[in-house]
Amino acid sequence: MEYLSLNRDILVIGAIVGVNVVLLYLTLRRRPREGFRKAKVHRVLDGDTIIAISRWRKLVIRLGAIDCPEYGQHWGDTAKYGLIKLIGGRTIRIEQHDKDKYGRMVATIYVQSDGEREWVNVNARLVTLGHAWVYRQFYTYLPKHRRDELNKLERWARTKRVGLWRTPNPIPPWDWRRNSSQS
Repeated sequence: MEYLSLNRDILVIGAIVGVNVVLLYLTLRRRPREGFRKAKVHRVLDGDTIIAISRWRKLVIRLGAIDCPEYGQHWGDTAKYGLIKLIGGRTIRIEQHDKDKYGRMVATIYVQSDGEREWVNVNARLVTLGHAWVYRQFYTYLPKHRRDELNKLERWARTKRVGLWRTPNPIPPWDWRRNSSQS
């Protein structure tokens, strides 16, 4: 009888431990994950595309909701160097939105200003500096208040003739790509 009682006690203890392990697993799995991933900027490819390193993996990131002049297009180099100045070699936070047709991560990236604690939206900063257009064809994933903010920043940069807006008749990159592919 004692043998059966001991086996029953072991089974009860095992069941209690098993239930606790399952509950712990479910609790940890359900814990909300931070919506941002940190990475180190490895290389800036152009004004709106970078390579970053996160957890020993290379991430090709296309800055979402904006479009910068292309390589070979007027202001393309300036936009690229503007992005290098903002984030080159620094730690960034990535808010992933999607993947594009080339497999690149589409994201909003953030960087801390020197000596500041606040994270700055780099995509919006590029618009403010006149290095980028708002890419309205591909920004519907953003909440309305963020789309409105980007539109306001672009209007401001155009009005103040900041960056590419001080040049005569700047050509949007999507038009430039279409025209250069037809040549």
